[in-house]
Amino acid sequence: MKAPVAFLSCEEGQALTEYSLVLAFIAMAVILLVKGLGTVVSDLLQQALAAFAGGE
Repeated sequence: MKAPVAFLSCEEGQALTEYSLVLAFIAMAVILLVKGLGTVVSDLLQQALAAFAGGE
């Protein structure tokens, strides 16, 4: 009966699980940030191209 109790109190994989969750949240934040900045950069490039095209 000691084996199941010892298994439930084992915390060896807990740190790895926590690190993987933190890494997943950081990855999601980076993806959202790049997606948002990509839109801004794309708009700026379109404005620059329109300015050059209008100047000809």
